[in-house]
Amino acid sequence: TGTAPATAPPQPAPDPNAAPDPAPNPLPPAWPVAQLVARLVAQNANLTNSDANSIATQCLWLTSKSGFDNPFTKCNSLPIFVSGVDVASAAMHDIQALERYPAWVLVHREQSSIKPGSGWASNLCPGKTSSQNCDEYPMFGMEEGGPAATVYPDLLAIDAVENQRQGTRYSSFIAACSMKTGTSNPPGNSIGGDAFLGIPLPPSWGIPSITNLCNGKTS
Repeated sequence: TGTAPATAPPQPAPDPNAAPDPAPNPLPPAWPVAQLVARLVAQNANLTNSDANSIATQCLWLTSKSGFDNPFTKCNSLPIFVSGVDVASAAMHDIQALERYPAWVLVHREQSSIKPGSGWASNLCPGKTSSQNCDEYPMFGMEEGGPAATVYPDLLAIDAVENQRQGTRYSSFIAACSMKTGTSNPPGNSIGGDAFLGIPLPPSWGIPSITNLCNGKTS
């Protein structure tokens, strides 16, 4: 069954002009990066120490900025959807969107095939070219995405191939981690879908998307 959505701490009004604020690399020694790396590697087969270090750094950084309690616990207990260099423009947009509204780092699965409003943002990105899609974050297949979201999603015209590839990676993540949708709640989005962290990595780090970082979740 789905888990109850976490309640976000009070957030500032979304800032449409926020610039990415990269994580210090490495984070200060007091941050539990090494401990989180050990947990991630132990819980997720085939995850290298090097990739785990980058994911741990970014996860602790983004989750701490959201204001949620205990970023370490969030990062080692919730599934993590990692977007990387193979979806570079989408990952960069997600990073930008998280600057606008940090609480979006914790999102919830919603079944997009039964959600009203599919394609709602297609023509809402000024200057979009024929080789681009209007990307949205949070994604449509998340309770925090779509036209009925409590906070209006961040929209940006990005490379169409990378946008669609990220959607495919997200579908793989949903299947690998058995992410369940919540209960229908018309006219709003569903509620109670499985919670997870959306952690985009800067493309310059050279790490591709990871779709099976389930942190022990199997059902």
